[in-house]
Amino acid sequence: MKKAYIIQVKDKPVAFFFRYFNNGFIESYHYQSEAEPRKQAQSILKDNFPFHISGIDFFKQNKKVFEVKPVTPDLSFPKFWDTYANKMGKKARAERLWKQLSLADKAKAMAYIKVYDNYLWQNKGIAKAYPETYLNQKRWENE
Repeated sequence: MKKAYIIQVKDKPVAFFFRYFNNGFIESYHYQSEAEPRKQAQSILKDNFPFHISGIDFFKQNKKVFEVKPVTPDLSFPKFWDTYANKMGKKARAERLWKQLSLADKAKAMAYIKVYDNYLWQNKGIAKAYPETYLNQKRWENE
């Protein structure tokens, strides 16, 4: 499951958001500040830019300067229902199926929706499965 962190600089209005691929390497990062210019804020990271998830440990160890918060993905059924965006079929049954999934399968199912939508876009004429079918058949396990 992908991981993400927010690193807040304690004495400055600066925060960084880091998201990592499952292999531990960085997928993306974002910077937010009310007052600090981007270049100045990035100098805070200096030689400690966490290209790999193990680099987050540096910030965790420097508690006087940084606050590190893990970002927990929303794996609720309403989030799945909105993200899947094909409100067809029996919602109650889809919700029961969702509740039966492990957290890992919920995360995989959510992450695969973009891949599945892209596949459907590239292969015009294939209808999107109802949410309950997507869950019941574990479509995220498809190659």
